[in-house]
Amino acid sequence: RGQVEMEGGNTGLYSYVPSGWSAQQEGQIATFSPTSAPIAYGSASQPYHADTFDESTDEEEEEAHIVDATAAHETKSTGDEGWISPDKVEELEKQRDHTHHTESGSAEDGMVASSDHSEDNAPGDEADDLQAHDKGKDIGSSGSRAEKYKPSFMITVGDYEKHGEGGMKGYVSYKVNVKTTLVQYKQSEFVVERRYSDFNWLHERLKESYKGCIIPPMPAKSVIQNRFDTTFIETRRRELGKFIKEVTEHPVLCSSDILQTFLEAPAEAFATEKTAKPQTGYTKKMFSWVSTTVTQQLSPAQEIDEWFSKKAAYLFALETKMVDLHRASRALTEKQNELLLLHYDFSVAATHVAAAEEEEDKDLSKHWTKMGDVSEQIRLFGQESIANQEIRFEEPLSSFLQHVLAAKETMNNRLIALAEFQAAEKRLQAFNEKKSKPGFKTSAASDQSAEQLEKRVEETKEEFEMITSSLRKEIERFEAAKAKDIRRAVREYAKANMDTTLQVADQWKKMLNQIQTMNAAAASNSSS
Repeated sequence: RGQVEMEGGNTGLYSYVPSGWSAQQEGQIATFSPTSAPIAYGSASQPYHADTFDESTDEEEEEAHIVDATAAHETKSTGDEGWISPDKVEELEKQRDHTHHTESGSAEDGMVASSDHSEDNAPGDEADDLQAHDKGKDIGSSGSRAEKYKPSFMITVGDYEKHGEGGMKGYVSYKVNVKTTLVQYKQSEFVVERRYSDFNWLHERLKESYKGCIIPPMPAKSVIQNRFDTTFIETRRRELGKFIKEVTEHPVLCSSDILQTFLEAPAEAFATEKTAKPQTGYTKKMFSWVSTTVTQQLSPAQEIDEWFSKKAAYLFALETKMVDLHRASRALTEKQNELLLLHYDFSVAATHVAAAEEEEDKDLSKHWTKMGDVSEQIRLFGQESIANQEIRFEEPLSSFLQHVLAAKETMNNRLIALAEFQAAEKRLQAFNEKKSKPGFKTSAASDQSAEQLEKRVEETKEEFEMITSSLRKEIERFEAAKAKDIRRAVREYAKANMDTTLQVADQWKKMLNQIQTMNAAAASNSSS
């Protein structure tokens, strides 16, 4: 599952390679357009080829990316077209500034980059790419104008290694291959080894420090007894790759110190960092959460923004319906698998009938043999279709559901901040009412209390407004990504079913042709 067939017969695993990056075909990362080459579904021993189709939409043309099996876990490339190395950053910034002076006013404000990322970028395009990258980080993303800047990372989760297999403390580590243009990293290309708990540490620290951001979801913890199962490890490797890819593509999280620690810290230093308590007081600029102690229980927040109220209701309804859809999809897959077993039984039975008719009626025996063959082909087509639906439809559905939950959690962070702000206002209001009553004696202590209450109102207000501003952009970014990902999943689901239906129809057509040919021959023989 999850393999594609490259030109020349080589196969490789799908890899998360951002659009716009490129490398050489031979022996390294290869990029191809899905509208120009067939995709091979299934295993190398029984590949199923389905011609892809050209879809005319207003969104950026999607590309499929593959990695040669001989270098599936390496990111080095003999060709670096499209790569902006750190030592070129200063030069490109000067070139970008020069472009601003000579061509000011020639482009619409806010447009970030061309959607056509070819593998052979012209040298003059690199400055535009760098400019687009910077703008993309500043404006965030909206549903009407997607981010189209060259990514700061090319990152894959590659080879894995089993440690202490069979023991209680055994675990699996994965090699994370990193290529980055961010100048704060010591190297532009390196490999680091991390285990699942390390990825989970990254996820939890990002959630603690970026309350206004929708943190990409992590794959769930193992619920199976054999966590060293190869199929399970491969699925988790793919899911971890998706998680880290989304983190590095996020306009805020990609420059996080927490991410840099995860990617760059040596093993011993990283182990120490994992056991250390989370730092407090991250700067407001980085959308941090300054934790505070509230002795009394907070009252539920009173929503003051209708836009967020509608989005919260939408996410709640969407989660419920998506859970139902995912459950129905799994049930349908189970029934399809049961039907495939019946096709096998039917095929065997038809073959036995053909053997029984072999001596008495050879023509009828051939019909039964053909019917058994058709039933077996239907079973094989169904197996390939189900395997690809699990990867291209059910996994995206499950992933999207996890993103909905992550978005709801971030919405809740905002409500908590609003509740603290409203509680601080109420405490200040109560103090001022008490202060205005006759007989209240002003003192240094009361003045200090008033100052502390006013400061608390300002701090909670600032925190709430900061999270609100960030979250509004995050929701817009979430909706834009949702529209693209779900459209792709639905398209792949429809196409897989269409291809299987056409293949099954073709098998029945061949059988009918055989029957008609044999009947015509029999009629001709009897007339003569």
